[in-house]
Amino acid sequence: MLPTRPAPAQAPAAGAVAWSAGRRLTREVLRATALAYLVGVGLLLSWAVLLPTALGWRATVVVSGSMEPAVHVGDVLLFDKEDPATLKAGRIILFDDPNRPGQLISHRLYGSGPDGTLITKGDANASTDSSPLQAAHLRGAARMVLPRIGLLAVWRYRGTVTSRLWLVVTVLAGCVVIALPRHREHRATGVPLGGRRRRRGVHRPDGGDRPRSRNHRAGPRHPAPDKSSSGRADRRSG
Repeated sequence: MLPTRPAPAQAPAAGAVAWSAGRRLTREVLRATALAYLVGVGLLLSWAVLLPTALGWRATVVVSGSMEPAVHVGDVLLFDKEDPATLKAGRIILFDDPNRPGQLISHRLYGSGPDGTLITKGDANASTDSSPLQAAHLRGAARMVLPRIGLLAVWRYRGTVTSRLWLVVTVLAGCVVIALPRHREHRATGVPLGGRRRRRGVHRPDGGDRPRSRNHRAGPRHPAPDKSSSGRADRRSG
């Protein structure tokens, strides 16, 4: 019988190759977008939390538009303690609301009264605040404005649909990053990397494979001595 050669494997169709490439590209784009989103959110939250702690400042989120266009809803204001005597008109200050205990207001210092009280005004308001501010109500003066970082806190405070949508998007982004691992290929062969490697075995004449041990050393094998022959020789010699 003449030896036969196996038929060569047929090349995949052009449509299948294009479909596979498009699918791989879609996976990479989705994963990159989700990862960039999560990294950006993490950096913004870290910036809003770690920076005030490191500098000894206090952070507060703006929930109203009384200071627009200088400060918008969702901006984070970083405040630090300051002596009321050193404050000048035009500074943004943080103080306790005289009319609503427990509430904080961030308005611009407009001036001072003859009795030493502070007059404040929101940039978006037509007139100054109705209640004069005592020096004891002052919490600090603004040092820095971080735009839009506190929008999540505003959405949670208002209980809007946007808050739930943000949470859903964040969870989905995390699922995409976990479910779609990075697809890597060898530059020369295009074979995906990261898979399991098949162990190479020693080929036997019958066609089977026997796994090779790491501590195996090749060498001549000596046949075991025949016990019956050695016994007979001993009796004859005796």
